[in-house]
Amino acid sequence: MAEAGDVLQQKKDEPLVDKIRLEEFRVLRGEIELRAGEQRAMERNVVLLAAAIYAFLLYPKSNPLDPGDMPFITLAWYLPSMFSFLALVRWRESLKMIEALAEYLRQMESDILGEKGWETFLASKRHAGHLRIVSRWYGLFWTVSCVGTLVVAYLRHPMPYKIPIVDATASDVVMAMILGAIGTTIILRLVMRRRFLGSDSLD
Repeated sequence: MAEAGDVLQQKKDEPLVDKIRLEEFRVLRGEIELRAGEQRAMERNVVLLAAAIYAFLLYPKSNPLDPGDMPFITLAWYLPSMFSFLALVRWRESLKMIEALAEYLRQMESDILGEKGWETFLASKRHAGHLRIVSRWYGLFWTVSCVGTLVVAYLRHPMPYKIPIVDATASDVVMAMILGAIGTTIILRLVMRRRFLGSDSLD
């Protein structure tokens, strides 16, 4: 009789467990959608912020600037690259969380549906190399946002150090190219790391 009661109790508990897992799946799926929307908003805001700063800096001023304000004007030219890099850090952390959530949902799908389900389908495509989590266009976007704005700022307000073998203008261009190459390497390494769910660890 005790065994029969345990079986009946187990059957009663099964619908509750299914409801909990369904609700968990819904909440985690909503978290992915929320973070994806946040990433799109972040990308848009980076562009709008840079445009607003450049519009302010390039708009003709009716009165001459106070010499005491010049250091702040110089710093303002570097704000777009600074904000873009901070946004990239946040974007990358959000991407890592999306990957973790997607992997967990894929395991839930496998337990319930076997080898079926959306996350399972995406994971198979990524393992085959047909669908990257981060496309090359993201690499281009963040390189232009972070490095392009940094190079522009440097050319507007270069460092006092000059390369002795060339003239001052050529020295600034060469230094900007070196800065751009180093920055591009760093940004692409941050953005374009190949991540395939289920195979790479989330660092």
